[in-house]
Amino acid sequence: MHPAASAQGAVPGRRTSGKRARSAEVRPEHSRCRTTAARLPRESDLPLTTVAARTGYGSEFALAKASKREFGLAPGGYRRRARAA
Repeated sequence: MHPAASAQGAVPGRRTSGKRARSAEVRPEHSRCRTTAARLPRESDLPLTTVAARTGYGSEFALAKASKREFGLAPGGYRRRARAA
């Protein structure tokens, strides 16, 4: 670590990049993807791998993780609940 950074109280490995600050903002295209990812399992019979691919998630598992974080329910469970109602 540079002595000047040390003198200012910086901690090694704890830098905050501008990218992290910008990533907290929700861009419109991400909002659309989340909306579509929530709608497709409910309104279609598409396999969840296809839903994931169409909405920009790298895999069905990434879609499930994001869905659980956002809605508290995996896409398959969301689909079953919507069809039971």
